[in-house]
Amino acid sequence: MRKKDKKIDVTLEEVTLTLQGQALDGLKLALGSKTIGELIETDNGFSQIEEGNVTQQYKTLDQAITAILEKYHLNH
Repeated sequence: MRKKDKKIDVTLEEVTLTLQGQALDGLKLALGSKTIGELIETDNGFSQIEEGNVTQQYKTLDQAITAILEKYHLNH
């Protein structure tokens, strides 16, 4: 038997993020109501933020979103 494909709501919304004590405009990537990643735009592309620190750097928004989704699916 084949499993039915589940529809998953992936949203990207503008939020204010804190990076090393500074409030910055950023993006929140969420699956349903669960936040799976936060990004800020930098001069060199996009940086992923976890617990107030930069953890990864990406050249494009598409690369950042793809990497966050892949990391989330590997761990859940």
